[in-house]
Amino acid sequence: MGKETRKKRYYSQAFKLQAVKRVFKDGRGFRETAREFKVNHSMVQRWVRQYIESGEAGLKPARAKSLYEGEGPAPPRKRPKKPNAKGYIESELPEVVRNELRHLRMENAYLKKVSALVRSRER
Repeated sequence: MGKETRKKRYYSQAFKLQAVKRVFKDGRGFRETAREFKVNHSMVQRWVRQYIESGEAGLKPARAKSLYEGEGPAPPRKRPKKPNAKGYIESELPEVVRNELRHLRMENAYLKKVSALVRSRER
């Protein structure tokens, strides 16, 4: 039930340098650059700090066996949709059926309120 762990990626020096240069040349923020390179913004921030402190040598991967050249991490996996208590998945129903279901639920809620109002007046 724990958190899924991703495999740690080591980015190449060229990839890091490209991201850092994008921050300096285009004046972009860390988050915007991170979105473009599909990495976390804190990674871009760390790379910029390493570049300022040590130059290009500071961006060399420390102990990478294989380097990841780009395109960012794989998109997160979507959880499979679970059926509700009735045994179906609402989002997979045809739109006409979903609209009818929504209408019937609203009508049911209205009738419950009217019924409660009538009962309260009878007392």
